[in-house]
Amino acid sequence: MGFARYLQGNHADALRFLEIARGLIKPTDNWNVNLLSIMGDVYHALNRSKDSDEAFDKVLILNPEDEHVLNNYSYYLSLRKERLDKAAIMSKQLIEKFPNEGTYLDTHAWVLYQQGKYEDAFRYLNLAVDDEKSQSSAVWEHHGDALFQLGRLDEALKSWKKAMTLPNANQNLDKKIKKKQIVEN
Repeated sequence: MGFARYLQGNHADALRFLEIARGLIKPTDNWNVNLLSIMGDVYHALNRSKDSDEAFDKVLILNPEDEHVLNNYSYYLSLRKERLDKAAIMSKQLIEKFPNEGTYLDTHAWVLYQQGKYEDAFRYLNLAVDDEKSQSSAVWEHHGDALFQLGRLDEALKSWKKAMTLPNANQNLDKKIKKKQIVEN
C-alpha cells in the first residue's frame, strides 16, 4: 500500500503505510532492503533529506551494490549539492558496471557537473543522450546545461529545445531558452 501511494504521488500517506510495514518486518527479512529503499525515496519526496540519507545508508550496508539506491542517493545528493565526493563514488560504481545505461550516465554526469567538472560531465552526457531507451527531458536539459557552461550557447539552446519536446519538461526550460542562460529552479 505504501509503494502504491508513493507511485500515486501521495507521499505522506505512503510514508504512513511504509512505517507500519517497517514495524512488522524483521531486519533480517529480504524485503527490508526494498522497504528501506522505497522509504529513502519517499523521505526525499517529502524533503526529509536526513531521513532519506539514513534509509539509503542502511540499504548500502545490507547491499552495497543496490543499483536503485546507488543511483537515486547519488542523484539526490547532487541536487542538494551535498557530499558530492560520496555521490561521485556511488555513481561511478554504477557506470563501471553499466557503461551504456543512460540513466546512470546522466546521474554520474550531473554529479560531475555539480562539482564543476563540466568537460567530464559533458562527455558522460553525450553517452547518455545516445541511449535511446533512456531519453528524457532531464538528460537533454543537463546536456544543454553542460554545453552552456562550456561556452557553447547555440548547442545548449538546441539541447534545451529538444528537452522541451519530451514529457515532464522542467518549467524553467522556457526561461533558459528565452534568457539564453541557466535559470535555477
